[in-house]
Amino acid sequence: MDRASFVREFSAELSNGAGALFVGAGISKPSAVPTWADLIRPLAASRLGLSHLRDADLIQLAQYIVNASAGNRGPLIHHLRAQFSGPFSVNAYHRAPGANSSIDGLDDQL
Repeated sequence: MDRASFVREFSAELSNGAGALFVGAGISKPSAVPTWADLIRPLAASRLGLSHLRDADLIQLAQYIVNASAGNRGPLIHHLRAQFSGPFSVNAYHRAPGANSSIDGLDDQL
């Protein structure tokens, strides 16, 4: 499918409420929502003794944090929930015309 066809067809699906955009944490950065790196770095430092995580696989580090807690996900989940307890403002990206949002995250059963 060429670019013009994709844009036309995907736009139609979005207009019909049948399309979805998957966006990363960067969309919420202007609202001061922490990034994965912001979330994982403090735990990697305190629980694993790692401080320089420039290109680290953050999901893998989260698993190591769980493993270091004898498989207990509680400390990781508690830390993540605490980081999201503050008020975060809505930014221009959240207000995209016609956008409906669903955030899949901390309410999941990890």
